[in-house]
Amino acid sequence: MACALAVPAPYVSTVPFVTRTPEIQYSSANVGILNQINQVNEDGSYTFGYESADGSFRIENRDIDGLVTGKYGYIDANGQAQEFGIF
Repeated sequence: MACALAVPAPYVSTVPFVTRTPEIQYSSANVGILNQINQVNEDGSYTFGYESADGSFRIENRDIDGLVTGKYGYIDANGQAQEFGIF
């Protein structure tokens, strides 16, 4: 039995995001992707990631034993790079 799944269109807000916490600011602007990788191997391991024009990035690797590692980061409101590991 064949089954077709409909994929919803991505949501893009046309209204600025309003937060009740004034020290946290969010943007609804789309940011360009400078680089990306999406590699899936026959053994089940993979690597994916991206680097955006606003300085944010993510890289994730899964090895053949299922161990997932990587890191992500962004530029904070003070212009400082923030980086976090995924282990």
